Amino acid sequence: MIDSKKNSQGNPGKGLFVTFEGIEGSGKTTQLDLLYQVLKKETIPVIKTFEPGGSSQGKIIRDLVVGYSRKRISPYAELFLFLADRTQHVCEIILPALSKNQIVLCDRFSDSTTAYQGYGRGVPLELIDRANSAAVFNLEPNLTFFLDLPVEEGLKRVRERGKLNRMDRETVSFYEKVRSGYLILAEQFNRIKVLDAMQDKKALSMQILNEVTKLSVAFRIKV
Repeated sequence: MIDSKKNSQGNPGKGLFVTFEGIEGSGKTTQLDLLYQVLKKETIPVIKTFEPGGSSQGKIIRDLVVGYSRKRISPYAELFLFLADRTQHVCEIILPALSKNQIVLCDRFSDSTTAYQGYGRGVPLELIDRANSAAVFNLEPNLTFFLDLPVEEGLKRVRERGKLNRMDRETVSFYEKVRSGYLILAEQFNRIKVLDAMQDKKALSMQILNEVTKLSVAFRIKV
């Protein structure tokens, strides 16, 4: 169980914020759901959410940036659409849950913007860093899982699903840049744990559970 008196930064009365990152086909959504199921079974206060589109207004933005249209969107317009979605998401979903001492599991967050719009699209990283911080009121995850796998494997998995959205249709070279961006971020931030997404799904889920349990110094989690 949890005694959520402080988060890993030592802020009293706050919940735990865990994010899942990866290129398309990495299995991050599946792993988030598996962790969510374990925590719910243990009656731990937890919610799961996602970006873009996790808020009441987010679906409109999601349809624009991740929908099935083939119309081109400027990298800068794409950036600010994602940020608008994130600000609403933080205000409506994430911060209220954290204020109630809940664990928030989020499928994508600010690291996605740095990896995709920064390293992938070439938008200046300094601009993205400032804009990201402002959009989320300087909120940072306590723990981030980057599920890493070769780009070709990720895109193969995506194609096997069927209909491709706008992001699914991006090139191999684009996703190589995105993957490299994530790995650079992992070198910069200790909160980002790089996990091999090619391994067995159950083994991967145990690794994730073990990493969450390590935060017991702050949260005393028993799962």
